Amino acid sequence: MSWINDKSGRAGLVAHDLEYLDAFPVVSEFWMDASPASNWADRVAVATTLVFGSHMGGRFHAPFAMSSDVAAAISRFSGNGQIVPTNVSSGAGTLTWRGGLELALETDAVMGSERINSLDATRRIGLNVVRSDIATGRLFTFDRLTLSSNAWLHAGQRAGNEQLYPFLAVAVLFAADLQVSTLVCPADAEFTDQQLASLLDLLGSVGLGLEFDRSEPGH
Repeated sequence: MSWINDKSGRAGLVAHDLEYLDAFPVVSEFWMDASPASNWADRVAVATTLVFGSHMGGRFHAPFAMSSDVAAAISRFSGNGQIVPTNVSSGAGTLTWRGGLELALETDAVMGSERINSLDATRRIGLNVVRSDIATGRLFTFDRLTLSSNAWLHAGQRAGNEQLYPFLAVAVLFAADLQVSTLVCPADAEFTDQQLASLLDLLGSVGLGLEFDRSEPGH
């Protein structure tokens, strides 16, 4: 796996080493039309697992060396140690909670839609990951980041609510830039108990919480 920044401002992951893949993915590149400024190795490893984990088996060489805590979480997430990270740094990772904001995945957000914050609620930022075949670039407004990505192509290779995993990967990568400590899934996301426990464990290894949007529209 490699982390790539190109001249157009896009950033992302490229799967290129068959040695570390159980089955080579149909879509071997994961792109976003922006590059996160806080490019933490542990969070890149977690994002890589969310995007390509279903194709990985055996040894996993992340773009950057990860902490032993995150390596263990990735191995647990894969189930029975199916994924074995190879580039692990010595010592445990540092869980850094930067800010107390929430980052909410918006699957059907529309430009110009109502604001998502109110005075009596935790400050929330919306993340609208739009299809790369209908939009390019990014736009950050008062309370929403709209970003073009090919995450939708990877989602199409997953079943059920695992289709959210590539979008969660985008959220993981931009959480530090946005001072976010909690990721919020859409209310209609229904993970199994095992999926939820695995996600909580994986995201928790890099200092991120996971919740579901139970708020009423406009609140």
